[in-house]
Amino acid sequence: MELTERPVYLCPICRLETLHKIMGHLDARYGICCTNCGNGSLVGEAELHLYQLQWEEELQSIIRELGSAVDRPSMIDRSATATVMLSTDRIPGEKKPR
Repeated sequence: MELTERPVYLCPICRLETLHKIMGHLDARYGICCTNCGNGSLVGEAELHLYQLQWEEELQSIIRELGSAVDRPSMIDRSATATVMLSTDRIPGEKKPR
C-alpha cells in the first residue's frame, strides 16, 4: 500500500469502520491513524489489505441492491386516489350550520 492511500479499517477505540491514514511501514507492518479519533494502530499488511477488500465487496453489494431496487416497479398504486375531507369541509348539498 502507498503512504497516500487511506484504507478503511475498524478502529479499536471508536469502533467505527472509517478511513485511516497510513503513517509509515516497516516490512509488512503498517502504522495507521484513525481519521475519526486519531488513535494509532499497528496492522499487518495482509490484514489491512483483506479488510479493505471485504469492505469494497460489501459496498459493491449495497450498490447492486440499490440499483436493482430502482429497476423494480413501485409498490405504490398510483392509480388509486383518496379523498380526504377535513372537519371544516362540508358535504356538497349540506346546509350550513348555524
